[in-house]
Amino acid sequence: MKTVICLNLAISALLLSCQIQSQESSAVADDRDIESLSSSNSRFAFSLYSQIAKGSGENIFISPFSVSSALAIAYEGANSSTEEEMRKTLAFDKSKESTAIAFHKTNLLIQKDSTKDIALKIANAAWMQKGHKFLDSYTGIIAKYFSGGLKELDFQADPEAARKEINLWVENKTEEKIKDLIPERVITNLTRFVITNAVYFKGTWKKPFKKERTREMPFFCLGKTEKKIPFMNKSERVPYCEDDTLQMISLPYLGNTVSMNIILPKDRDGIMALEQKMNGEEFLRLKKSAAPRSVKIFVPRFKIEKSYSLKEYLETLGMRNAFTDQADFSGIDGTKNFLISAVIHKSFLDVNEEGTEASAATAVMMEVTAMPPQDEPTFKADHPFLLLIVHEASKTILFMGRYAEPL
Repeated sequence: MKTVICLNLAISALLLSCQIQSQESSAVADDRDIESLSSSNSRFAFSLYSQIAKGSGENIFISPFSVSSALAIAYEGANSSTEEEMRKTLAFDKSKESTAIAFHKTNLLIQKDSTKDIALKIANAAWMQKGHKFLDSYTGIIAKYFSGGLKELDFQADPEAARKEINLWVENKTEEKIKDLIPERVITNLTRFVITNAVYFKGTWKKPFKKERTREMPFFCLGKTEKKIPFMNKSERVPYCEDDTLQMISLPYLGNTVSMNIILPKDRDGIMALEQKMNGEEFLRLKKSAAPRSVKIFVPRFKIEKSYSLKEYLETLGMRNAFTDQADFSGIDGTKNFLISAVIHKSFLDVNEEGTEASAATAVMMEVTAMPPQDEPTFKADHPFLLLIVHEASKTILFMGRYAEPL
């Protein structure tokens, strides 16, 4: 019988292009730095999500950790106002080296939980223009703290061949789930540097849904439009909380190291009001208030596939200088000849009975209270909801999104 899995996939590309010009102390991180980075990444995750969600009633799915990871590598080479804008946008509150070390330790902590039941992989690569002189101090940071493979390509002579090679790397790192991440003509002969990040997750529900119990039920889209779709269902003791406006459950995968958290507004059309109040601190409050409870769970079996250009969202969040001729990425090659030309994100999610497979990649190119014991509550996700896939030990939001409309 064909194995049924839940697939969650995301990819981002941040491109930096070279402007046309003729020029060319040891920090220590501990668990507090990982906690600080988790807080930073959560703030950035909700900030980016809120920009994408504005004025849209569509499905949303992103990997904020992938985007943050790739931008962090670019941030290590930023100086002056470019550095400051990126620091504020990404919500980093440590020095650049401390941030790099915290990413390194977070990546190790996440991948340490990779077992026969849970696959957790993170990969980075830096694609450099052949013959271009990059600072050893910068490439050393990539290699040491971001486990980045340093690879040479000739963007000037054959940008299309370079694009295909990078896309092939992404495809391989995401188990062939994300193809053609970087579209044609995005990489040009002005491109000098591409940073890629890939995150892959595959896991099985701690208590899988039984396929024979899946049945058609109505899902109420925004505006009360109703569609019949397959709903999985089970009763399980899981972390649960609710208040006057929402319910939240955390569905664990085998090993209890990763969970899918679903936040459901009680109002069928309450998703946008929920999104407006939700942020990293509020999500953490909900997580802390959730307590084990036997819950009747009804969740759709669904898929989401999305592509985004993130440049305008990041500019709105305050990261403007990096996309202009005033950009200062002199920490990369000693010149101020780099700017970010594009940020691309592509994602795929498939939720079903047995588990979850998730993957993400990023490329950077330079040109509530727990309820007291009572009747078993029902959690019926039959209208738009938020979902977040979280690595529990590091409190890292690997993926997040909104399910609002069946495809």
